[in-house]
Amino acid sequence: MVNITHVNLLTLAASIPYANELYGIANASTEEISFLSYNDTFITDILGPNVSQQLVGSYNYQAFHEAGVYNIATGKLYATSNWNGSFSDPINVTAIDIHGNNSIQSVHYEHLAEANGGTAWYPVGSPANSSEGQQIVFCDEGDLTNPAQLVLVDPATNKSRVLINNFLGRNFSSINDVRQHPVTGDLWFTDVPYGYWQYFRPAPVIKNQAYRFEPNTGVVQAVADDAFAPNGIEFSPDFKHVYITDTGVHTFPNKDNLTMPSTIYRYDITPDGKRLQNKQLFAYSDIGLPDGIHCDTMGNVYAGCGDGVHVWNPEGVLLGIFAVSGGNANFAFVPGGMYIFNEYKLFKVTLQAEGREVKRDFGLTEFLAGVIALLGVVIIAHPAAIFGRVNDDIKVPHQPNKIDQVSAGQRLLAIFVSVIGVLGASAAYTLIRVIGSRAHALISVNYFALISTFGSAGALLVLPGMKFTMPHGAREWLLLSLLGILGFVLQFLLTAGLQLDRTSKATSMLYTGILFALAFDWAIWGVFPGFWSCIGGAIVIASTLWSALQKSKGASQSAVAKKEVVDEESALLGAQTEGSEDAARAGATRESV
Repeated sequence: MVNITHVNLLTLAASIPYANELYGIANASTEEISFLSYNDTFITDILGPNVSQQLVGSYNYQAFHEAGVYNIATGKLYATSNWNGSFSDPINVTAIDIHGNNSIQSVHYEHLAEANGGTAWYPVGSPANSSEGQQIVFCDEGDLTNPAQLVLVDPATNKSRVLINNFLGRNFSSINDVRQHPVTGDLWFTDVPYGYWQYFRPAPVIKNQAYRFEPNTGVVQAVADDAFAPNGIEFSPDFKHVYITDTGVHTFPNKDNLTMPSTIYRYDITPDGKRLQNKQLFAYSDIGLPDGIHCDTMGNVYAGCGDGVHVWNPEGVLLGIFAVSGGNANFAFVPGGMYIFNEYKLFKVTLQAEGREVKRDFGLTEFLAGVIALLGVVIIAHPAAIFGRVNDDIKVPHQPNKIDQVSAGQRLLAIFVSVIGVLGASAAYTLIRVIGSRAHALISVNYFALISTFGSAGALLVLPGMKFTMPHGAREWLLLSLLGILGFVLQFLLTAGLQLDRTSKATSMLYTGILFALAFDWAIWGVFPGFWSCIGGAIVIASTLWSALQKSKGASQSAVAKKEVVDEESALLGAQTEGSEDAARAGATRESV
């Protein structure tokens, strides 16, 4: 059950007591999330009919502060903790198993000293809807001895490497947040001296700015320097705009200046995808400051603020608030909803809205390829309902009239069994994607084989005319053995592939099984496909190659890019060494930002 309050904007505009009442709802001491609706679309389009919320966990340290990156391969959400004032106990990275029981695990990655924001990273050249090869880029704020930097982490292998730790020889202050442009592959990030303001970094030697970095060439450019404290950064779903939050209202601890920015600015991205122009004030946070920022697929903008997650439409009109007692700095979209970070507490919300970064598993190319492949399958089958009475039905040797003897009821039964098979395959593909790499492909294959065994046994007991028969002769044993071996190989490769690539692409590849069936008929039964079957087979091959080559193109571009990259760690050994003259300031406590 959820608590939704409908806000009367006309009453709010002329009533301070009403505003205080709403503030009390948002900041009530509770273990639940409340929802304030400022517009009906907040309920219909954002929350949806099945909205729910729950407190996932409560801990005795600030485990859930920044980052919030969902990794498809591991099925986990990665968050960073808040600074606790001790260099002997640095910022922690926490992995949350969102597909299991929400268990958490602390992880450590080499090169990562004081992690903060983060983003999903894909090999440069990957299609904008690709989910293969996903890793994580963390912002490392640095400390008194380690520089601020961007660190690439592969959570599946725990390997990491530094991508960038200086601007042409000048040290960054404290890199705060980062996003990867899905088309160009460039990393856009903000740099603001919160480490200095909170006593664990030296004084800044560079202006507060936002940057664009090309991982495949090493090119780095400042793209915006007009924010007092550039913090969160996010792309619109059409990649035409960049949103940057300015949290200048909060700098040194306990020295908030309410006349300073607590603002989200929107910039247009130039046509070449490399610069920013036309800065606009997009939204102002009435409480706290807008820290973490994300967009959904409809272009709505979400930001973690002083009383929870605020949601604005693309025109900057406030739609609603996910009210969290004590507010929140950050949050993360995951499949089916959102996790909200409340420092000590972690909440889960089921939503209708889908996050921009999460919605990558089924792209337009794969959709069109799948539709075309399905058309090819229909042409191969050339059903009489579409093509009319077919005169070139495949003639089965020694049974020339067998097809003509099939009744309408038997055809309907065959269609029903096929539909059940499609639904079962869809459920299996989805389940394998959810499991990801947490279980070996052989385990999944054996489970499905066990389920099929029970299903077949049930069919033998229920369906009339079906009975168990042993093979007769060496030929039938050979055919049965080949069917088992080839079927096992197919299922294993399909399962292993689904753990790494998109369901849509696997579905297109599965259509090639029709071609195998045609070849099997020709080689074993001496039945050669007719004209329409050959045309349909050609369409299946063409659509599958089209889908697969999208991957090959991205992979080849990524390979070329890797050849051009000089080893970052070696190249950056000569970067300016961090000073330690402010070491006396290291013992102070860092506040939540």
